[in-house]
This record gives sequence, C-alpha cells and structure tokens, in this order.
Amino acid sequence: MPRPTMHRGKTLISEIEKEYKEKIRTSRPFKVPNYRTGDVVDVTMFRSLSEGKFNKHRGVIFATKNPNSLDKSFKIHFNEADQNLSMMVKEFSPMVAKIEIYKYGSNQLRKKLNHIPEMDLSKTRVTEPIIKGRDYKPREKRAD
Repeated sequence: MPRPTMHRGKTLISEIEKEYKEKIRTSRPFKVPNYRTGDVVDVTMFRSLSEGKFNKHRGVIFATKNPNSLDKSFKIHFNEADQNLSMMVKEFSPMVAKIEIYKYGSNQLRKKLNHIPEMDLSKTRVTEPIIKGRDYKPREKRAD
C-alpha cells in the first residue's frame, strides 16, 4: 500500500505563490529595495485607490516577517503629529505605492527589535538608522 505524500500540496502552493509574487513584481512601477532591520525607509501608501491620494511615512524598520512568502511584511516605527506610531506594511499589498530606503542601517541586527516602539523617540531620532556592531562597514547603495 503506497504511503500518502503530504508534501505535494505544499509544493504546489509554494509554486503558485512564487508565480504570483513574480507577476506582482513585474506589474509594479517601482522596484522594492533590499531593506533590512534598522534601515530608515520612506513608505508611500494609497489612502484611496479611486481618488489616487497618498500617505507618506518615514521611519525605522524594527521587525521583518516571512521573508520568502507572499505574506512578506515589515514593521515601521515613525512619528506623526508628535505621536510615536508603529505600522505593519505588507510588501505585496496593492495599497503600497512605493518603498524607498532613506538611510541604511548596519547589517548586524536581529530580525526583530521589539524595544524600539517602547522607547519614546523624538521625531529626529526616528529618522536615524540603527547602527550597531564592531568593525561596522556601511552598506553601499547598489544597482541591483
């Protein structure tokens, strides 16, 4: 009696997700940069798709989630009207209009820096990248 194979369904789903991700990447008018935890990014999101209105947020990335999935996302901490706010941004969401790196952080950070939202950061501190580690080498802006 042959054994049932459970992995076939997962393989099929991952292939469909991969094709869908590639379709979204090619249809977008912008290229998503290689962001990492500690980078300061500018995220432009649609407020209304029908009216074409935008919201732009500049803040530091303090967590990343599901790097190889269609559910890939990151958490950004920013200051709006003298209030510290955090927001999760899904990379493949149709509400994302543009993602740009404003300043690069160091490359030596963990995947999640959950202490960042708990700190009462000023508006200027939220726009400074997180640089940590000995023998720090700055990341260069590369044409990928």
